[in-house]
Amino acid sequence: MISAEAAILVVENKETFMTLPFEKCGFAGLVYGGGHLNSVAANLLKQMEQSGICLYYFGDLDPDGLLIFQEAESLLKGQLVPWHKDAETYRRYVRFGNPLSEGSSARLSQLRGSRFDDLIGLMQQHGLGVEQEVIDLLSQE
Repeated sequence: MISAEAAILVVENKETFMTLPFEKCGFAGLVYGGGHLNSVAANLLKQMEQSGICLYYFGDLDPDGLLIFQEAESLLKGQLVPWHKDAETYRRYVRFGNPLSEGSSARLSQLRGSRFDDLIGLMQQHGLGVEQEVIDLLSQE
């Protein structure tokens, strides 16, 4: 059994994993997801969830980041909580965004449910994705 005094944050990108002061953000620990989860990371998340640990996920605000979140969420029986994956964060950092490729824009249609409808609409409107590395998490807390 795995235990933690607070929630655990899963991050998509290595740069964020290496620099995020997770304790200052209220998390007991940090897991590097590495984009699409490999079997080791997936099994670790399942074990943490089975132990009752609340899991949050922080990744890029782009079509691939949303799809990766959806894949990770589907592995778990409970809810994976998106962290700073919302329209407000996107609006705050869109000026640092990168143009979405035609293929990336097309992947927006692969998303299911309405959880990210506002965010998807903004991505379609601006044609930009925002990488998690540009988001200043400490100024948002």
